[in-house]
Amino acid sequence: MNDQAGCPVDPAQLAVAVFMHDIGMAFLPVEILHKRDPYTEEERWLLHSHPLVGVELLGRMPRWRPASDMVFQHHERSDGSGYPQGLGDEEICDGAKILGIVESFDARTQERAHRTLTKRPFIRAVLEINNCSGQLFSERWVQVFNDTVRTCTGRKRKPCTEPATPPNSDGVTVAPPGSGRWRPGRLFRLQLAKALVQLA
Repeated sequence: MNDQAGCPVDPAQLAVAVFMHDIGMAFLPVEILHKRDPYTEEERWLLHSHPLVGVELLGRMPRWRPASDMVFQHHERSDGSGYPQGLGDEEICDGAKILGIVESFDARTQERAHRTLTKRPFIRAVLEINNCSGQLFSERWVQVFNDTVRTCTGRKRKPCTEPATPPNSDGVTVAPPGSGRWRPGRLFRLQLAKALVQLA
């Protein structure tokens, strides 16, 4: 997304923020991470304080102050409903806006060890991100996200030497194990194009 937008965020700072933004989750009690019932106020406070661990670590190295800000703000939301400070859209740095969208998209498209029923199809996850545009996420950066999706799923790729694999139920052509490639199938590309046209 940063590349798609012309790199307004220092790539090195963003990379460090990506690696450090959720390191605090490793220090939370496992019971909280796996809890299915509503959180108590104390548990919610602990959960919402997880960015502070990354901020504290990066704060010891002045060079990474911009990355520290991204980590601190990556759960802030454009409508002010985020945490830890309830910042509005104009107060959140661009790096944190990128992290917020990417982390949310990743959470929607990947299964979690303790939550296996939350994974969405790729296109549904794209639509859900767009439904939060101007509310949870910056309108500008949601548009950049859409442009990035178009670029990543529509770019020309080198011919694959492995045997063709039929698309799965989501229209995604999955490369043979070990090939390291992901190739969108025709049905997937058509569905994605239709969804993005509706959002344009």
